[in-house]
Amino acid sequence: MNLDELPYDIMLKILNEIDIKDFGKLCQVNKKLYEISNDEFYWKQKSSIDVHKWNVLYSNKFLNSNYDSLKNFYISNCPEIQTLKVKIVEKSENFQINFNQNNNSLRLSSFFGQVSNYLIQNILGQNQEQGLRKLIMFGPGLETTTSCLVTKMLWNSEFKTLDMIPGKDGYGSGIKMKLFNNNPFNLTILYTNVKKLRLNNKHNMELNRLFALKKNEDQEVIYELQPQVKTACSDANGFVYIIDNIHLKSLIDRNDKEEIENYKYELSVLMREVKQKLPLLILSCSTNQDNKKMNGISCAQIVDALNLKDLDREWCIRDCEIFQDKLKDVALGFEWILNFINQSNSNNEIK
Repeated sequence: MNLDELPYDIMLKILNEIDIKDFGKLCQVNKKLYEISNDEFYWKQKSSIDVHKWNVLYSNKFLNSNYDSLKNFYISNCPEIQTLKVKIVEKSENFQINFNQNNNSLRLSSFFGQVSNYLIQNILGQNQEQGLRKLIMFGPGLETTTSCLVTKMLWNSEFKTLDMIPGKDGYGSGIKMKLFNNNPFNLTILYTNVKKLRLNNKHNMELNRLFALKKNEDQEVIYELQPQVKTACSDANGFVYIIDNIHLKSLIDRNDKEEIENYKYELSVLMREVKQKLPLLILSCSTNQDNKKMNGISCAQIVDALNLKDLDREWCIRDCEIFQDKLKDVALGFEWILNFINQSNSNNEIK
């Protein structure tokens, strides 16, 4: 029996075990596979499975409702395909240099330049010289086993520590840092309480010193940012929300609705209180020790768990392993938000 004689359902099972790069090659040499590659049912099935394998999601792509097919949704969101696009850009730039040296062809140079600029602007963002940016880091992941992230950033080769920033009235302290290929930025870290209380309590909103408890006109309990926190956030350019991947997974598994609501509430209050629609980077962190115990929660599941679809701003969520001093994914997340800020400011200047 050859490939064309296999039943359709068996063919789908086989294709689901093949990575997207090899699938693309096979479709070029087999008519039946080519037909499947344009079948909406196949892409619906593949998307529902692979979405939980994707280690990074972007709001402008993942929540986009203008795709004319599930195939285009998959292509736009699959990290592996986006990586291949970047490699194509790099190869085109190398070819452009070599071709120009040998042939001095301005026409082909212009073509590759336009392709490169388009892909860089839409995938990587531009890395232009800009002023010092300020990022606010907060979140429940700063209180659990993934709290080591800040310490690791201080000594990791992906980041360079330039200076320490003192706070005021116990708020707003941070670090002046430099990403490996970007401009310096200030990172202000907002902890919910002193270390002893953070480690001995659940993620309790009543003990969260970032917020002040109030009652609205209907005498319902609501939370607002403390004035000092508002001041610390007033000149921010973006936010970094830290999640302990394994901890959130355990909350969902045991259906701890109260603490899951606290996760969501802390994020929603801060986003609501800061009027500017600043970009949000969500780092879903895990440690080597965590990974040995259990599988974590996917980026797509976090989107649902934290109601990220309701946020009125651009966001990126990325899985980050923070062990053995490897912070590559963390650095890529910071690269995204800094490039996004720079690009947004450039667009505003043009307007």
